[in-house]
Amino acid sequence: MTEINSPEPLSKLAKFSPTRLSKTLLCASLAFIALTGNTLAAPNYSAPTAAQMKQALQNSAVSRGASRSGENGVRVDNWIAGMSIEFEDFRKDGCSVASYGAGYFCTYTATTRLRAHSNEGTAAGDRHANAVNVLLGAMMGGSRSHTDTTTRRFIKSGGVWRVSVN
Repeated sequence: MTEINSPEPLSKLAKFSPTRLSKTLLCASLAFIALTGNTLAAPNYSAPTAAQMKQALQNSAVSRGASRSGENGVRVDNWIAGMSIEFEDFRKDGCSVASYGAGYFCTYTATTRLRAHSNEGTAAGDRHANAVNVLLGAMMGGSRSHTDTTTRRFIKSGGVWRVSVN
């Protein structure tokens, strides 16, 4: 093989070849995919369980300012009032390897209950929270529970499941 600092022109070092160019581009693409984590192969971990998915959703709410409320809920408070959301039922419907990026796209069906509460410690505050709860029930068809089926991306990072918020 000729050394790079040889007096021979570069055209003699490597002849242009569409096959060689294709192989080079393929190798560069595979290197990019390996470095960025954008793979078409399955992750090196299995899909989350229903309990892991529910916990990831609760952790996502906590990371945005909520606090945990028992095993099945989260709540958001200010000095006057607050709202709590509790999972009454959570079912994993299925997961598939993400077609782009990392993780799994998982579909789940959750029944949640929304409740307003007073934080001011007065009878008037409690009556106001109860009135809000009646309105919430009326807006949700006579029940404060709501069932919805949703698909979100779940990613395991540092041994912890996270849910993508976008």
